[in-house]
Formats: sequence, C-alpha cells, structure tokens
Amino acid sequence: MKSIITFILFFYSFGIYCQKHDNNWQVCYSIDDVPPTQYWFLNFDSAPPSLLEYFSPIVFNNANLVMSDPEGNLIFYSNGSYIADAGHSIMENGDTINPGIGWNETGYLQSYTIFSIPDLSHSGIYYIIHSNIDTTSYLGAYAFKNVLYSVIDINLNNGLGSVTSKNNVLQNGLDLAFPAAVKHANGRDWWIMIPDWFESKYSKHLLTPDGFTEPVIQEIGYKPPIVVITDQDVGSNKIFTPDGSKYIDYDSRNGIRLFDFDRCTGLLSNPRNCDVAFFGWGAAAVSPNSRFLYVTQSRYILQYDLEEADICASKDTIAYSEDLWVIRAPALAPDGKIYIQCHQLNNHKMHIIQHPDLKGDLCQFELNAMDIPCENIDDIPAFPNYRLYDIPGSPCDTLGIDDPNVATHDVPEKTITVFPNPASEMIYADVSGLQANELHYTLSDITGRVIRTAAVPVFQEKISIACAGLADGVYFLSLYTEGIVVVTEKVVVLKDR
Repeated sequence: MKSIITFILFFYSFGIYCQKHDNNWQVCYSIDDVPPTQYWFLNFDSAPPSLLEYFSPIVFNNANLVMSDPEGNLIFYSNGSYIADAGHSIMENGDTINPGIGWNETGYLQSYTIFSIPDLSHSGIYYIIHSNIDTTSYLGAYAFKNVLYSVIDINLNNGLGSVTSKNNVLQNGLDLAFPAAVKHANGRDWWIMIPDWFESKYSKHLLTPDGFTEPVIQEIGYKPPIVVITDQDVGSNKIFTPDGSKYIDYDSRNGIRLFDFDRCTGLLSNPRNCDVAFFGWGAAAVSPNSRFLYVTQSRYILQYDLEEADICASKDTIAYSEDLWVIRAPALAPDGKIYIQCHQLNNHKMHIIQHPDLKGDLCQFELNAMDIPCENIDDIPAFPNYRLYDIPGSPCDTLGIDDPNVATHDVPEKTITVFPNPASEMIYADVSGLQANELHYTLSDITGRVIRTAAVPVFQEKISIACAGLADGVYFLSLYTEGIVVVTEKVVVLKDR
C-alpha cells in the first residue's frame, strides 16, 4: 500500500507542534497546611503516569493550575492566589493575583477558575486566565465579578520566569461563570469563552499576537432561572470538545447546554439543553474522539453520545457509588484516558475511564484505579486542548502555516507488526515507527463497522486490544495521524475453545 500523507515538520516553531503543556497535574498534598507543603504531580512522560514528589511554598484549596513547556517540563503552577516557578519558589512578581474578597492565603476557593495558554507567536510568553469574585453577590460564591488575565515571560529570571503584567481585566459583569479556551481555526490564536450565570449570553474574546480583541457577544439558547447558588450544591465547568466543534456549558442545576461552535467566527449555533437530575457536585469531560460527553455528579457518571440525533436521550449511567462525593472532578489526560478525582475526605485514590472513546460499558470505568500517596486536591487542573491545530482549507486558514511548514512526500509503504495473529485473548501492535503528534487506531469488522477506537499517546510504542466481546472473524486495524490513514493491517480473532 502506498500513501501520500502530510508530515508536520517537527522543528517548525516547536511550541506549536509539540504541545505537552498538560504533561503535569497537581493531584494531592500532605495534611500540613503550613508551607513548605508536600505535594505530588501526576506526570505523563510514562505509561502509566508516575507520581513526582516536591515541596511547595504555596497551599492549594480548589483553584489548580499547572503549566508545562512544549516538551512537557514543569514551568509554573498556581493556587489562584500565588504563582510558583519550576524551582518551587514564588515566581518573581507572582504574589497576589486575584486580589479582592475572594483572595485567600491558602489558595482560591473556587474550582475551574484558572488556566493558562501559550502565546504561539512569542516564544516563552504565557497568559493566565483567572476568575475573581471581588464583590459580594447575593447569588452565591460561584458567580464572578471579573475575569482577569496575567502574563508570564518564562525567558526572564534565568528561565524561572517573571510575571510581567497581572490582574488585567478581560471582562467584568454582574455574575460571570467559568471561562474556557479553544484554538482559532487558524491554529495560532485563541478564543476565550465567558458565559453569564443567569443570562443566555456568551462573550468570546480572541487572543491574537497583538493582544485581546473586542469581544463577540452572543445571546443564544436556554436562559437559566435566577436562584441562589452555593458551593455546597453546584457542580460546574465549561469546556470545548477536543476537536473544538462543540461548546458545553454544564452545571448540575441547569443541566447541559450544548452548542455547535465555529472556530473561525467564534459563533455558537444549534443550541440544545439536557436536564440532568441533581445529585451533587460534579463536572464534565469529553472523549478524545469528541463523541462522548461524561458528566460526574458525586455518586454517578453519565455518558452522552454527541453523535446521536437526540443527545439527551442517549444518556447512559456507566457508574454509581453508594459513597457520597467519591466521584468528583474529571479531566481528559494526554494518554487518552479520563482521570477522576474524588473528594479529599474519601480516600487516596483516583478513578479512570480507560477507553472513553467507546460506548457504554465498553468505556471501562475503573473505580479506585490508581493509588495516590496523600490527600486529594479537590479538583484537577483545567486544560484546553493544546494539540488542536488549524482547519486546513477553511476560510480562516490564512496564515500559511500549512504552506512553508508542511511538506507532502511520497512515503514508502508503512507496516505495523500485529501479534499474535490469529489472536485469542489480546491483540498487540508495534507502532513504534508511527509516532506523531496525534495517533489514533480503529478496529473494524469486515462490514466496515468500527468496533474499537482510541487515541495512542505519543510515547506509547505498543497497542493492546482485548479480544473480550469480539466475535471470531476477520478485523482490520487502522492507524490514523492528522486524520489520515497511515496503515491498515488484517487481524484474525479465533478464541480458544
């Protein structure tokens, strides 16, 4: 088989094509609240991820930010009140972000209020987007007065970085909700979405090499009722699907507000709303293939199929626990799995959805899948999809990224080693020669129906597929990179009888 495939030149603006900014997660801490405090990062340089111990000058409450450089090395982290550098000291000018009544010495109290994005036009420049209460709202602690931004130049202070500008107002309002970010269709700029808690109003700010543009404000979809909200009874986060095609505004009182999203214009369309019975604190995450939405609610995990005509009716309960608060904050990891934090009062565990690209029980939720050596931080860091690129051929594909920096070559036939073949219990495939920024596989039957699919982490050299649930017969294992089939191999499943 001969293929013409697109290669991304690895050395082009390394910060654009090797974006391992989510390589480290802050997950747990010792019970001592007096700095220096013992913490552990979950590090995704290996499979399974490893736990790295360190001592921090700051204490975490709920707000949780960790940023790595394009190669995956830790460069800074924040508790929403302070910013620490890779040397585990307060970064130069990194004291007192988010000033106001919500500021706390032991970290900001609100979850999903802070994240960071790299400036892809200026190497070493990072924007931190952070929410700020700053005033008393009769509607409760989860409504914000300001969304702010601060700027870090990691090139300063001998590579430890410095905060060059902080607490700049991006948007203010009566009651704002959690911001989220997604790449513009040109592959360089960033959309920052800021919803209103009690209006069907969404503001989109575009970050370009010249800074933030004036926002695009749109009123669309379901308008939630005005009720008092508290951190005891509201779980919420706002996310984009990994492919950037959909925006999800979720909270446990108003349910799922789902929109199609145009990465060129920043406009939302096709609003849908799914009621979700209120069971307590939780959040939302989406599978790597952008098909399945997962919602956690203290005791439950719900799965929705975003490709169904009636998304709300596709709801499936894939997990339930009798233990209140044991299922809390989910996030999609670089290894293609969804990791779920439980409440710090429960146990020293993390849960994992092993195959989130699969429907129903095939997604394989594993309760207490990972031991961690200390108390859970209440929430996992919020990461946008740093590996989302331009949309080739779209009206916004105007920067020439694909012309000087993408070369088309005739590539010799590529093969992968599939073993054993026939297979009875497990199918293995050596993919060490196919490493790319994005690598996915599908296992299809002879009718072309996809039976299994998953993302392959960039560092993983072998795929493992269980034969459980597969009928005897012929299947085709296909590897994709950048949406293009690189190679397909036939495999026979013949179980021992």
